Amino acid sequence: MRVQDVSWEIKENIIDNIIRAGFKQVTISGGEPSINKDFVNVLKRFKENGIATTVHTNAVKFDASLLNLIRPLVTRISLSLDGSTENICVSMRKDPKAYTSVIRLLDQIIEIGIPVNVKTLITKINSDDIVNIGNFLESKKIVDCHSARCLLVSSPNNFPEGWVRLKLISFLDGKRAFEIYEN
Repeated sequence: MRVQDVSWEIKENIIDNIIRAGFKQVTISGGEPSINKDFVNVLKRFKENGIATTVHTNAVKFDASLLNLIRPLVTRISLSLDGSTENICVSMRKDPKAYTSVIRLLDQIIEIGIPVNVKTLITKINSDDIVNIGNFLESKKIVDCHSARCLLVSSPNNFPEGWVRLKLISFLDGKRAFEIYEN
């Protein structure tokens, strides 16, 4: 059963259980969470109960009116940006809107002042673009450790070919910190 097929009552019960369990923050993701008919109601329930909420989106379905609607309801918006150019992002996501939608939404988020987190999945397709991604994020003034992360996925035998060992790139006090984790 898909989440959008679940009744509001079931979603409300899940939210109530999260509240009773004492969670202080949640991340709403998906697929694309904003396509769910109860998306805004879910955000409202978490906000009413003091739970910090991050929304992770691919940006394709977001527009300025939705962004302004959810602005008071979210703590942060998280975006996936897999390259500094349209060609790299499209190669990674196989979606012609992958780059333009994220850049458009990123600019809107920055303009209205919602904290933003950018995540990047690094594979051999974009591994040479890491510095360019970092420069791009710095140009957008996304430099604190909660706002810019590039996550690389490990390459055990069950991962698709081309995935590389786990690495983490963060921006700490405006300086790049690189950590490499070996398997």
